[in-house]
Amino acid sequence: VTDAARITRSLDDQLHTLERARAFGASPAALGAAEARVRLLTALQYLDGGHDAAFRRLLESGGAAFSAAGGARRALYLLRRHPAACRVLARAYRSLYVTPRRRLAMRIS
Repeated sequence: VTDAARITRSLDDQLHTLERARAFGASPAALGAAEARVRLLTALQYLDGGHDAAFRRLLESGGAAFSAAGGARRALYLLRRHPAACRVLARAYRSLYVTPRRRLAMRIS
């Protein structure tokens, strides 16, 4: 999905689902991890779609989750003002760590 409006709608739906889970008593730690993952995957969708401003805004809005994280999340957060560098890192990560079967499941080209 490369349409920014569809990506944003999907993010809103996923965050709403997490809020509903919170209302039903889900573990705060699990919800925090799930929200960080949702924000990361959505940020990558924005990045892949060429929506650099939305990519940066999303990372900055979830700053605490990203700046305290390790690995890929922290690298994206630190390089959020340089989307071209983030694209290179994301491409390298996918080619090294994402298997072809998983890539197909994630619909990553």
